[in-house]
Amino acid sequence: RIHFSVGSRLRSYIQYTRPRAKKFLQRSASRGDSLNSATDSRVIFVTSQQIDPIIVEVPNPGHPYGVRGVGEVPIVPPPAALANAIAHAVEALYAVDKNPIISLIAQEGIRALAQGLPKVVAAPHDLAARSDCLYGAWLCGVALNGVSIALHHKLCHTLGGTFNLPHAQTHTIVLPHATAYNEVAEEASLAVVSKALGFSGSAAQGLYALAKSLGTPLGLKEIGMPREGLERATQLACSAPYPNPRPLVQTEIRALLERAYEGVAPA
Repeated sequence: RIHFSVGSRLRSYIQYTRPRAKKFLQRSASRGDSLNSATDSRVIFVTSQQIDPIIVEVPNPGHPYGVRGVGEVPIVPPPAALANAIAHAVEALYAVDKNPIISLIAQEGIRALAQGLPKVVAAPHDLAARSDCLYGAWLCGVALNGVSIALHHKLCHTLGGTFNLPHAQTHTIVLPHATAYNEVAEEASLAVVSKALGFSGSAAQGLYALAKSLGTPLGLKEIGMPREGLERATQLACSAPYPNPRPLVQTEIRALLERAYEGVAPA
């Protein structure tokens, strides 16, 4: 399964078995690709020009164009899918290679989604609200593609790849907690998140409040995460961390995952 993000560099999240992933990396390296790979069980992160992105629509014979129409039941519920987009923008704000232009794009993406998401939940056929969300999601994708990823994605890659958790919902649940962890080191950078959300408190609390208001799952236990896997997830995440503005302390990451598992507010 391959998830694509299109931009100046193509980033692909490839879920293969380890032998297939190893062969893919070897072939890509032989072609001279620039590979930034990090293995989290079955998840491989690759930057490559050798993969062509495509858009796959869900066939619908009853639709004039043969594809899924606006407002039809989606594969991934819009709240989780679009909250996942917000996660991309939030992480771009504290990436080690962040820059002012990407930060502006990320902030606008969060604002558009925070305004559009509640409207889409209330009225799934509202084309104006969906247009706002598409605009915001596109900006968040640009932000993700412009800088590197950090703790939030490390945790989600570890959880999703190791325990086969659903991608969008995992991002939605982990985001407030990863944000709280990094807010200590990046308070100024993340202050714009609260502003974009129209929230008076911290960025982490604002993101948690948004997820709660949208009715998305709040705890990893709701989407199939086994409690006995928390220790393993902690060890995997800390053993090969992505660049992050705050060093990973294993006991604190374990506590972070415990809160995310239970679905309580970030600390």
